[in-house]
Amino acid sequence: MTTTSTGLAAKDFEARVQSITLAILGIDPAVDDQAYAKVRIAWQTQGQPVSSPDEDVVYLRAVEVDESYNRVRDVKYANNDLQTVRSTTTYTRVWEVS
Repeated sequence: MTTTSTGLAAKDFEARVQSITLAILGIDPAVDDQAYAKVRIAWQTQGQPVSSPDEDVVYLRAVEVDESYNRVRDVKYANNDLQTVRSTTTYTRVWEVS
């Protein structure tokens, strides 16, 4: 059985939130070549912070939350032919963005 997903991985979700945050702040990456330095995904784990104390920087982190709503599944089955049964599972994931 082959499984495919249209859901976003954490890094993809963070990239989308980064784009949304840039838009909310009115920062256009096409105009400002430092846009992604102003809205960063995650905190660096080694070395000193790159930003200075007088610089405004946003750090984003997205984590999938174990919520009861995450465990609700809607499964639909369909016969493609006499030998193949296709199942589609639909559910919602809850994210916490810091």
